[in-house]
Amino acid sequence: MVTYATAALNGTLNPGGSPTTYFFQYGPSAKYGSQSLPVSLAAGTRTLNVRSPIAGLVPQTKYHFRLVAVNAVGTAVGTDATFTSAVVPLSLAIGATPDPVVFGAPVSVIGAVTGTGAGGRPVVLQQRPFPYTAPFQNVGNPGLTLASGVFTFTLVSLPVTTQFQVVSVAAGKAVISPVLTENVGLAVSMRASSRRTRTGSYSVRFSGTVSPAEDGARVSVQRLVGSQWKLVAATNARHSSAGSSSYVKTVHRHHGGFFRVFVSPVEGGHVANFSQPQLIHLGRSF
Repeated sequence: MVTYATAALNGTLNPGGSPTTYFFQYGPSAKYGSQSLPVSLAAGTRTLNVRSPIAGLVPQTKYHFRLVAVNAVGTAVGTDATFTSAVVPLSLAIGATPDPVVFGAPVSVIGAVTGTGAGGRPVVLQQRPFPYTAPFQNVGNPGLTLASGVFTFTLVSLPVTTQFQVVSVAAGKAVISPVLTENVGLAVSMRASSRRTRTGSYSVRFSGTVSPAEDGARVSVQRLVGSQWKLVAATNARHSSAGSSSYVKTVHRHHGGFFRVFVSPVEGGHVANFSQPQLIHLGRSF
């Protein structure tokens, strides 16, 4: 059996009644240059089939080999034969950046074809959006891999969590990458305004939007305490438009600090996300 890196060399010999050691010489020409590990045989007079594995071959290369047997009588050398190592099987791997991607932001699917003939190979991106019940569909036109086999597909935006795969569409058997799931995080904005109350505390009003629309989603106002975000208050997003929901939550605080809003979706097409943290000064140290 011959692969792109290994082979099993076969031959026949007769020990001629003496203990015998055999090995195969092999290389890219009839000068050989390499040999298999020696194997010892007991004395005997029967013709035997012998076999030796070799490794470290260069893919898609013609090799010469011959059988050599050594015993007390002398050295016997077999006739020259040849074989050609196989091509390296093609394989595909992909990833995405960023992961997850924020709703409405661009995302790139990157990957590489490896194996013999990986460079300049046509590949096509396919997608299947949540809930993954439809078959994969092509996204745009096929592209060509670079000489190294690397390729990139960039999408302007991704509306919902989506599965991707890349298919090599050149002649011969198709090569398909493993399926990659790219999560889409909610786009969350946050605004904050404050006013001092008669009791000396501050009334802080948090408001913003969630895109796409996630009516009923849990909205958590969080404050950074040390290295952890702690819950301050919670509410639910309400309908604002066909493309977004909104929220408003007022809390009473004595201390400022870094705040953010964390939103958990109500359906499986998107993943939770948070707003950009914002430093809020309330006239006291924090």
